[in-house]
Amino acid sequence: MPSHSRQQTGVSGRVRGARRAWHGWRLSRPFWGALVIIASGAEVLAVRLSLLSPDQSARAAPVAIGAAIAIALVLCGLLLWFHPVQRSLYSTAAILLAIVALMTAHLGGYLIGTLLGVVGGAVAFAWVPDQRPEPRARHGRASRPDGPGPALTLIIGDSEGDLAAPRTSWSE
Repeated sequence: MPSHSRQQTGVSGRVRGARRAWHGWRLSRPFWGALVIIASGAEVLAVRLSLLSPDQSARAAPVAIGAAIAIALVLCGLLLWFHPVQRSLYSTAAILLAIVALMTAHLGGYLIGTLLGVVGGAVAFAWVPDQRPEPRARHGRASRPDGPGPALTLIIGDSEGDLAAPRTSWSE
């Protein structure tokens, strides 16, 4: 039976395809760092709003600032999920917002929100896109090109000894 005819159809095939798509999407962005940053923003916002009562209209400005910082943390986490190209900017902003939340949002949500924000920002900052490993030759050794690469050749020159021979193209 040909391999293309053995593809599963129906619910199990769709579930397997959805799981593969979810797995690929999750690995293509700093998923866990963003999730921790979103949890940080939600925690800071929950603590900030839990301290608000209707008769405290004089404290409305500090509550609004704390809520704005929490919403900005959630926004940084969402941007890390949906625009991971700028991950260093968003993760750095999340770390700074979590530190600012210490002063403006009731110790950053009793320190838990600040710690979650700093850890999530660090995880997101450290994340790198998936890079395919080099193809392996026999015996587990990586395959190497036969000579020096174009960058090394440019620095040290050709193997014949002329150091200053500029090339017009790499095909010569």
